Amino acid sequence: MNKDGSLIKELLEYYGEFIPVPIELLVNPRYNGAGDRKRVSQSSAILYGVLLIISKKENEKDENGLYVTITGEDIANIVGTTTGDTVRKKIDELVEFNLIERGKIKQGQPYKLYIKEIKK
Repeated sequence: MNKDGSLIKELLEYYGEFIPVPIELLVNPRYNGAGDRKRVSQSSAILYGVLLIISKKENEKDENGLYVTITGEDIANIVGTTTGDTVRKKIDELVEFNLIERGKIKQGQPYKLYIKEIKK
């Protein structure tokens, strides 16, 4: 995304003023921290919702499935941070919960994130 916030503007135009967060991330024990499990953070749930929007809008697919190409800067803007460490932590969290899978990228290139289905 450019410094002008063009991704955010595109998302607003495409989906309106709300980011849909799948209810399963809030109520399913696999994701909501029930028992002794870890909980998906709110910012990661929001990021997943945005990735779903982008994946439906862009509809990019290859032999490994539906994916989103997104910069670390775009992710930082979505989750409200400025550090690369936080971006990596949010991606790692979504990978840990099996909500996304990282594609191969070269250093300095945008992330290629495969969107996975929520397990019920």
